[in-house]
Amino acid sequence: MSSTRGQAASDVTHRLFEGYLGARGINWAPIPAGPTSTPDYRLTSGFSSVIAEVKTIVGKERHESGGYDPCKPIVRKLKKARPQLAESEDDPHCVVLHSQSSIDSLDPSTVACAAFGPGFQQIRPNYCVIDGSPPILRFSRKSELPHHLGHLANAVLSPVINRRISALVILASYALSELHLAIWRQLVRRQDAGEEIPSGESMRILSEQQDRLPRGVRYGGTIRAIVLENPYARFTFPPEFFRGPFDQRWSAHDEGYGPVWIGDTLGELQAGGTPFHML
Repeated sequence: MSSTRGQAASDVTHRLFEGYLGARGINWAPIPAGPTSTPDYRLTSGFSSVIAEVKTIVGKERHESGGYDPCKPIVRKLKKARPQLAESEDDPHCVVLHSQSSIDSLDPSTVACAAFGPGFQQIRPNYCVIDGSPPILRFSRKSELPHHLGHLANAVLSPVINRRISALVILASYALSELHLAIWRQLVRRQDAGEEIPSGESMRILSEQQDRLPRGVRYGGTIRAIVLENPYARFTFPPEFFRGPFDQRWSAHDEGYGPVWIGDTLGELQAGGTPFHML
């Protein structure tokens, strides 16, 4: 990736982030460059202040041979953020991540795995059952993994590493697909009636019913933030930041790590039967 392309992509992300902050009523100011690396912004809301460093994933146009690890580009950005945060003030810090890549996803579960160690388990979901409930992640210790997979428990954020980072913030667009929601609801109704749903059934429905299924999206182009709190952070991330109607907040809780709060519009969608993975 050329430096020009990288700077242009970074400028787009910064404008997007500043637009989001303005829409949510969060005050922001750029932090002047100092003799050493400095973070990008100071955010203020009420009596709370947060330092933010913004990172953009541009990625490549196609995967390299030999397999693809979705955590790698995220880990690289988190490690690059460390110098910017090393000398900054004793306030809560966040790293804002935005992807402009067609192949590098910032799905919250993927980002959590990149941050806390990708050797993880989904605690509750049974993959043989269509389940619209929120995910719950549990990150594995090295002692719980086979020897050849021990590296999967290496974490970027841990009780001893990068405790200055209070949270990761995924900045992304949101839209609800009417097509995908209609197919999911068909499958759930059949499952609730006692039918076992075979693998690939959603594709069969799409092929056979494409002329009758709804099209379009709701809330297209909405910019939202998903906060992933660092349970090991020196300072707790303030609760008043990133509380928009489409935002989410993930954190450690009794069962594991997963969503602990969603915005009002997402809550209405969930109450109306929209599965969590579409929120």
